[in-house]
Amino acid sequence: MKSFKKFFEYYQGEKLLKFKVGNKDPNRLGFDKKHLTTQNKDYTHKNHHVNNLLRGSASQIKLMGLPLQQLLNDYEVDYAPGQIKSLGNSNVECKMYEDEEGNSCGVLNKK
Repeated sequence: MKSFKKFFEYYQGEKLLKFKVGNKDPNRLGFDKKHLTTQNKDYTHKNHHVNNLLRGSASQIKLMGLPLQQLLNDYEVDYAPGQIKSLGNSNVECKMYEDEEGNSCGVLNKK
């Protein structure tokens, strides 16, 4: 393979001797299949708020009402004001409370 690369590096300027297979240049740099399988794959959690928190786009997230209820339903957690519950195995915990008007509220933080 080394002599193959040296041949193409040596004859770079010659258009007649430049070899291409279809549209692909064998001297081109890029990812091959070996390197594509070793790249990190991001895990998608059940709720986009948890994804945002874990990927670093937010340090904490405050939710109330329907978005909070959907999050708790996704992770099968019951709403209990005054308690802190973890959401599955995502290393995120939800501190639940009620505000002055009696609305259900929650704050998401990393553990």
